[in-house]
Amino acid sequence: MRIRHACLGILFSVCLPAAFACGYCIEDKIAATYDHQVIAKAVSMGHAVAYAEIVGMPGLSTAAEKEITGVVKKVLGVDLGTVRISLETPALSFAYDPRHFTPDGLLLQINRNLAPKRFKVSLIRIIQ
Repeated sequence: MRIRHACLGILFSVCLPAAFACGYCIEDKIAATYDHQVIAKAVSMGHAVAYAEIVGMPGLSTAAEKEITGVVKKVLGVDLGTVRISLETPALSFAYDPRHFTPDGLLLQINRNLAPKRFKVSLIRIIQ
């Protein structure tokens, strides 16, 4: 009986963390906002897709999601209809035309517009 409980304990300690993503890993943040259609369309047009972490107030709300989406989609070069936000992780992704901004320049523009709302975006990965 003791051996069985020990085996179950080992099984849960190994498998349980894999079953529930923590949201802190880069892959979790990317997966939370991944949209294959956005990537396929962006790549076909010579555009890129940016994945970023949202830093700021803990516990993002639906209102915060709307504010962040509004700021990001107004930035020159961001493709319309491509902004994806995850409140749980917190992360976002969007497609953009790299002819308008470098990734750093794009995030600088977004962060300037988000600063009054007490949010910041930190780049995770670019897919081109």
